Amino acid sequence: MYFLGLGLVLLALKFFEMGPVAAWDWWLVMTPFGLAVLWWPGPTGRDTPRR
Repeated sequence: MYFLGLGLVLLALKFFEMGPVAAWDWWLVMTPFGLAVLWWPGPTGRDTPRR
């Protein structure tokens, strides 16, 4: 959830061209979303009980 929040903040800063994020490349701004996709199966897969 933290990666999604960070991604949304960076996306808003880039879109509205605020602060130093406006000069960053798009791939760098979108990185937290990719990390959220990679991280998501970990906690959800480990929390399911096995019989």
